[in-house]
Amino acid sequence: PSWLNPVIERRVIEGSERVITVSEFSRRQLVETLGVNPDRIEVVPNGIDARFAPGAGDHARRLHGLGDGPVALFLGGLKPRKNLPVLLDAWREVARARADARLLIAGGGPLEAGLRRRVTALGLGDRVVFAGRIAEAEKVGYYNAADLFVSPSSLEGFGFTVGEAMSCGLPVVVSDRGALPELVVHGQGGFVCRHTDAGELARRILLLLGDAELRRRFGRFNRERVDRHFRWERASRRVWDIYQEVLADWKRGVSPR
Repeated sequence: PSWLNPVIERRVIEGSERVITVSEFSRRQLVETLGVNPDRIEVVPNGIDARFAPGAGDHARRLHGLGDGPVALFLGGLKPRKNLPVLLDAWREVARARADARLLIAGGGPLEAGLRRRVTALGLGDRVVFAGRIAEAEKVGYYNAADLFVSPSSLEGFGFTVGEAMSCGLPVVVSDRGALPELVVHGQGGFVCRHTDAGELARRILLLLGDAELRRRFGRFNRERVDRHFRWERASRRVWDIYQEVLADWKRGVSPR
């Protein structure tokens, strides 16, 4: 049962010398909700697989009839925390300014039917394309079919899809919630927007759609940022080092608890 999860988490944490988490946001959550001593927490960001790299996206474009116009991609579960109604409200503004632009929503979930109804109610018609659930192996092709990636999520402990899009060399527009501002450098690899502000989201998307050189510059920055900070080799080395530190402390009889 879900009510048991915090109890189990607390017991496991109490029996641990160190706690590894994937973002400063998650670190704060552990301190604030479970009362973990912050000195015991190590932040080791997740890694992004190197297979997420710039490449061809023609198949996904043809499959969904996207043509040659600009495409913004959302990829993820269609769940409440993904904040997709705000993205659709923003896209109404984008569509008014850019008739050639398409929003591609890749993923499935409990909100799909409601989101489709909202698209109709907003008069967006074929400006928004639902791809449905896609296989893991197909994700790279979808990232590379897009000109930018959008994640207006209201809660992310890390943000894998944002990191994968960055690794594929895409500029990104994200919300200011959860760990997303830790991944994205505002003004250098994309934009961080207030998660409730559809107008700001639309303005940032339109800015990127209208400036190919800015997209390329942001995309290069993101690709390099992932290579430097968010690869599994780096994460695994850091976890190994933490284990060695814990073992050395244990041998000396030292504990941060």
